[in-house]
Amino acid sequence: MHALRDHRTILSLLVASMTFIASAPPLQAQDSGQPTVPTPDQLQQLIDQAQQNGQVPSANTALVDEPTIAQLRDALERALAIERQRELLGDSTLGDGPDPQVTALQMDILTREYNEDVLPVLQNATQDCLIAELGFTNATSWSRDVQNLGLAGSPEDTQDVGAAPQDTAPGTYGPLYGALTNVQALVVQILQNCDRVIYEQCVRDDRDPEGELLGALMRQLAYLDADPVYQQRYFNCQYGWHGTLTIHEEMAGSSRTQQSSSNGTSVLTTWETSGTRDFSVELANKKDGATGTAKGHSLTTQKTTTRDSRCTTTQTMTTEVSGSGSGDASMRKVSQPDGTLALSFIGPGEPGGKQHSGTSTQSNCGTNPPSGTDALISDAPYSGDVFDKLSNSLAESLSGTRTMQFIINAGGSPTLAQETSGGALIRVPADPGAAPLPGDNIHPWLFTTPPPGVDPSNYPTLRLRLSWNLTFGAP
Repeated sequence: MHALRDHRTILSLLVASMTFIASAPPLQAQDSGQPTVPTPDQLQQLIDQAQQNGQVPSANTALVDEPTIAQLRDALERALAIERQRELLGDSTLGDGPDPQVTALQMDILTREYNEDVLPVLQNATQDCLIAELGFTNATSWSRDVQNLGLAGSPEDTQDVGAAPQDTAPGTYGPLYGALTNVQALVVQILQNCDRVIYEQCVRDDRDPEGELLGALMRQLAYLDADPVYQQRYFNCQYGWHGTLTIHEEMAGSSRTQQSSSNGTSVLTTWETSGTRDFSVELANKKDGATGTAKGHSLTTQKTTTRDSRCTTTQTMTTEVSGSGSGDASMRKVSQPDGTLALSFIGPGEPGGKQHSGTSTQSNCGTNPPSGTDALISDAPYSGDVFDKLSNSLAESLSGTRTMQFIINAGGSPTLAQETSGGALIRVPADPGAAPLPGDNIHPWLFTTPPPGVDPSNYPTLRLRLSWNLTFGAP
């Protein structure tokens, strides 16, 4: 032991001298060009001077050489093995209690584990639920060892209830009582924080699979905290979001043109289109899902009347589109911490939708029999996405409306439009090179194609009104 202490003293002196030399100005070289080497007496003088000035630790201060937790465990295993051998051999030197070295090592190990492994992780876990499991694992193992060894007794404990011989006397606190109490308090904070974090995730998206963990957290907190909020959160997450989303569409348009020729023939063309569509999705709750209804109808009519000196002929062409459906649907609400909201919906299937095209001719010079054709239209469910910005991403009640206007161009495609002060619609002017206009992923169901010759100012218009009303949790 003396040799080891001397070795540490020498090592500390070397460190002290190196520290001083690194901060001192260089020695002047002799004329021979070789550096001046200080004598041992000069070196000791420099060290003593530095110690007196407080620049380096005293030479009597040994370097810290603290064993690791693993080394302490090895030492404990050896001590326990020796104690077991003495017990088997009936060594009377043991006395009535355990080997003091064993008790000291156990206390040292548990104290080190608390400061290095248990407390830091638990403190971080109160703010970060992702590492809660690691914190619980360390804390549970440590707490079990502390209690088994009777190192956290309180004045309420007695020697005959789970007490080991090395327990402190009744009426006093165990050496690790405060640490165990702190661990228990931190565990409660971790449970409360994880319950809050998971609930907020469920509010943002009630399909989050971690929502099922609220049940286990609720049961644990029932023993530690009488606040009923944990039970209510669990019920709310199980019920989830519920409410309705509706879309109403109206389409209208008409035009009238007349042409005359030099031979006395005139042609009058009138064109008219109209249509309505109602769509809704109702989300009952998280478990029962959603149902939806859809029903739409449009009629486009074009009449061409030709007059000459002999007869008048009127040809009528109609296009009628209809579709409907009801049944299973879906709707999902997702919001981000920054308040970005997305409502995604899928309606029911719409079988039997069709488009009927017919032609009839009337003339005082003779008539032709009417004709018509039918064509099926897609029966795929109607779907879309609505985007919004919430002032509170954790709001549990949402409602809103959105009005969109379109002008149907010559190719039959709806283009976004804006309403003037007079109530008319004009197309949103294009900005070459600009990014697409932000908006919802909503496409009108109604459609038509204006015939050639229709003035762009008479292109049909389509107005769409969307509204939603959703609530989170059990009613």
